[in-house]
Amino acid sequence: PHAQKPHGQPPQPQVQAPRHPQPQLQQPRPPAVGDRPREARPFHHADSTRFRAPPRGQEYRVVDGYVVLVDSRTLQIVNVLGLLSALIR
Repeated sequence: PHAQKPHGQPPQPQVQAPRHPQPQLQQPRPPAVGDRPREARPFHHADSTRFRAPPRGQEYRVVDGYVVLVDSRTLQIVNVLGLLSALIR
């Protein structure tokens, strides 16, 4: 007589844990020309760095870690110069 091979257990369906969407950490977008940021602190180091004096009616400000040039009256960004950390090296 033939010896029967034992059959293994039937394959069990794999149960996966329900997927919960991971909260997306949104990186703030860099400031852009035309923006009017809520917070724009003055950049006082401009005179001790390679920055020239800003044009009349404009001033340097720091917005979200970026050095920007703003209209002094409206605080609207007229130019984004770059990341503060890179510009003050």
